[in-house]
Amino acid sequence: MLIKSVFETIQAFWMSLSWILKVILNQNFQICFKFLWKGSKDGRAFPWVRWDKITLPKKWGGWGLKKLFHISKDLATKVGWILIDFVILWT
Repeated sequence: MLIKSVFETIQAFWMSLSWILKVILNQNFQICFKFLWKGSKDGRAFPWVRWDKITLPKKWGGWGLKKLFHISKDLATKVGWILIDFVILWT
């Protein structure tokens, strides 16, 4: 799936380097949503399946897409843990 292999991967890379504002994540979510249902980022799109169903793992009947907000929080926590570990190690 193009969205999973390209769009999520690029965003996960940038989220691992820095904190991304919630407004920007929301805009990226809207672009991803419109691309999934319409094939472009312009215009209105009519969803045939709820986003909660799409973000379920494949083994539970979903499409396996991830929620951008959860990825962002997880990566921010990882960076925080690395910083705490670095401070403890070098003090």
